[in-house]
Amino acid sequence: MKNKPCIKSIVLVVCPCILLLVIIGVVKIRLAQKTLALHETYKIVQVARRYFVESKLDSKLKLGRLEITNEALAIKGSQPKEGLIIIDDDGNISGNVTYLGYKFYFCNDEVSTKKINTNCPLGEISENKPTIPLLKETNITNTTLEALYGEAIAESGIKEYTCYYGEDKDNLVEGEKNNNAQCLFKHLKPTTMYYYKICATSNANKISCSNVSKVETYEYILPDYVLNLSNMCLLTKKGCSEEDVKKGIKMDVKVNAKETYGFYVINNHHETIDLIMEKNLVDKETFYNKNNDNRYGPQTILKTLATVTSEWTNIPIIIDYIYDGVGRDYTGKKGDYGYLALDIKNSVMTLKLNKDYGRDLVIKPTTKARLLTIEESYNLGCTRELGSCPAFLYQNLSGLNTNQEPFGYWLLSVNGANPLSAWNITYSGDTALNNVNYGTINGIRPVITIPKVNERS
Repeated sequence: MKNKPCIKSIVLVVCPCILLLVIIGVVKIRLAQKTLALHETYKIVQVARRYFVESKLDSKLKLGRLEITNEALAIKGSQPKEGLIIIDDDGNISGNVTYLGYKFYFCNDEVSTKKINTNCPLGEISENKPTIPLLKETNITNTTLEALYGEAIAESGIKEYTCYYGEDKDNLVEGEKNNNAQCLFKHLKPTTMYYYKICATSNANKISCSNVSKVETYEYILPDYVLNLSNMCLLTKKGCSEEDVKKGIKMDVKVNAKETYGFYVINNHHETIDLIMEKNLVDKETFYNKNNDNRYGPQTILKTLATVTSEWTNIPIIIDYIYDGVGRDYTGKKGDYGYLALDIKNSVMTLKLNKDYGRDLVIKPTTKARLLTIEESYNLGCTRELGSCPAFLYQNLSGLNTNQEPFGYWLLSVNGANPLSAWNITYSGDTALNNVNYGTINGIRPVITIPKVNERS
């Protein structure tokens, strides 16, 4: 009986502790449930015949796993597949789950992949509800928008998808689908912000929709022989920055039915784009092979260039272009040597010479390509300093001067301080001078001009 006061004391001490632990546990559970509702990405993993959503571990709450069971619905194909799901701020779920008829469980302790604990249920989040369509990517032009999403297969429980779009996100209208059952919104306005969403209807006529997305249509489109454009700034009204161009904007150009080459942007004009090939089309050629004098102009390389590009049937002929052939010295100033001009008018390329160095020469058979100029290289950052040029200007070159990769390539420009040499880009990423009749180092790297079209509806 003398011990009773001690027991009372223990009870008074222990009970508040227990109560405190209970409160902490409740807070933890509530915090955990709140954390679950945040925008998190989970990975679905399979252990034996059960599927789990592996969460990012929170250092404070030690989040364990979300378990998915298909107790709520059992149909063919109803189990989730491995992949990603997303739970947003409102508790909506989307991702690579074929049907969201599952119960979710949350455990505040770490759950072993071998011993599965399902004694701490969070409750049903979704039941008999189709997967919210997951937007994979969009293909945009100046007048169309193609929104791609997961396919509706028979066993997924999805009866149909419906596409909605519009300029007002609160008043979207139903759009069309293409032959591949993807959303295709046509006859749009260039440089306009559009909103769109995808909705899925289950076999039980339950409807769920993706979040509303937005995208701005482009100002321009490129010819269909242009593929794999690396930077879409080229198609926008604002255009690409000088830094974008120097970093390199690449595209593949199908020059004819059989040949495709990589090209980089060097000039972005209002209606056209100038591109330089990513490698030499001709590895080694002389600037002029009959005389070591730049006043005869680039006769040899222009004739070779016209010949090797003559079958580029997809590439437009250069209509009008003129380049002053008077050379520049090391400082960039014009000098006393060089040819008069390269003049392209009405698709006829004429090399104009001083009368002491022959008659004007018409270059045949075609005017589909030209050469980079020293001025264009300056605009892109090139100097005589090694590595000053953008990387794309001197890739696929080698200082070894092997049969596999050439040393450099000729520019259209000559040395104004000396009649013996002309400018080139070297493997070291700088501008340099070589004798015009030296044909074992430099090659030919074509520059072409392609249109960009603005088709405002």
